[in-house]
Amino acid sequence: MGISIKIWRIQMKAGLHLGILALLLTPFWESGFLPGTALARDHFLVAQAPGPARQPMPSVPRSIPSPVPIAPAESSETVDELFRQVPFPPSPRPLPGLPCSRPMVLRSVTLSAPPPNPASPLPSEVPPQIWTTLQGPFGTVNWGEPQANKLFAHTFQWSPPCKTGCRMGGTLTFTYRNNLQATSNTTPNAGNDKYYLYNGGTLTQAGFLYTSPSPPGQTFTKTLTLSPAEIANNRVTLVAQDDTAVLQAKLELRYCCCECEFPI
Repeated sequence: MGISIKIWRIQMKAGLHLGILALLLTPFWESGFLPGTALARDHFLVAQAPGPARQPMPSVPRSIPSPVPIAPAESSETVDELFRQVPFPPSPRPLPGLPCSRPMVLRSVTLSAPPPNPASPLPSEVPPQIWTTLQGPFGTVNWGEPQANKLFAHTFQWSPPCKTGCRMGGTLTFTYRNNLQATSNTTPNAGNDKYYLYNGGTLTQAGFLYTSPSPPGQTFTKTLTLSPAEIANNRVTLVAQDDTAVLQAKLELRYCCCECEFPI
């Protein structure tokens, strides 16, 4: 009786071990890792005839892309030809149809006074003390003023003859008469009278009106050369003191104008 119980225990242990082994090996059988064995329904190992050997999959050689051939360096003539074949995009602004035959032209501006009569000096073009004198009893805006001790002033103003170009300067010519005798540049009569030119309130030129003794009532003409800087703000002011009457004045200016304005 004792031997039978021992044999029964050994069988139970062996069956238990085989069951545990079957559970552990089931995933391998199902995945094909153990082709020579099969799992029976009662989970006991059953010998199975080996199946046909699997043929290995033929290896497909990987295609290696052939290197791209490097084109020989093109000559500069070939590159230039390629660029010549590229069409230009349309310009947003119209270009002149014909070339400009005279890109630069000289133009002039001529102003004569009077008129206006009376003269028209601008307060921004002369120093404050001169403007104050012009407004008082010792100032005048009359052309050909007959009285002595009168300060005179007139401002020329104009618009340039073109939008693009440069100023080239010009000349100011004025005619005047001495209302008193001009003895010398140091005497208190017409001899010490001077002219003054202003641009933007800045003095640009000055000088004596008489270079030799002259009896009253004589007429003189003086021409002054103006630089481009002296006409910078399109204004020139002539001031004459004070025993001298300015009869008339003429301003002649020159500009170098660009007639062809190409869009940029």
